[in-house]
Amino acid sequence: MAKGRFTPEEMEILRQNENVIDVTETRITYSNSFKEHFMIEYLLGKGPTTIFRESGFDSKIVGEKRIERSGARWRDLYGVSLQDRCNTRSEAKRFLKKAKKSHDKIKAERLKQAKIDRIKKANEEIKEQRRLKRRRIVKHVAV
Repeated sequence: MAKGRFTPEEMEILRQNENVIDVTETRITYSNSFKEHFMIEYLLGKGPTTIFRESGFDSKIVGEKRIERSGARWRDLYGVSLQDRCNTRSEAKRFLKKAKKSHDKIKAERLKQAKIDRIKKANEEIKEQRRLKRRRIVKHVAV
């Protein structure tokens, strides 16, 4: 992989992996089941590169930085911190489910607040337009 782009041969190798949904020159789309598997293994103490390698990926093709960033995105998606660890697979699954619910609530609240902020901004713009319109009418009548 040169400068973050995959060659056609690398893309074909990646497409053959069951954990990959799609590959372009610059992106890999992983299956949701792989993301969940990654998080469970991560919570059990394995490192990102080890998890990728055990799942059939060549870290030289995928790239260390892409593996690192994928893990960071998924930890954020599932609401898992770097220090979170579990002792058993079932404990890890329960932890993920609980963390995902909590994270989804926070995300929904953020989206709701963003919508409220957009509406407030739109209302302020409308008020400003009305104010300017009134000023023009007053000036026109005064002249």
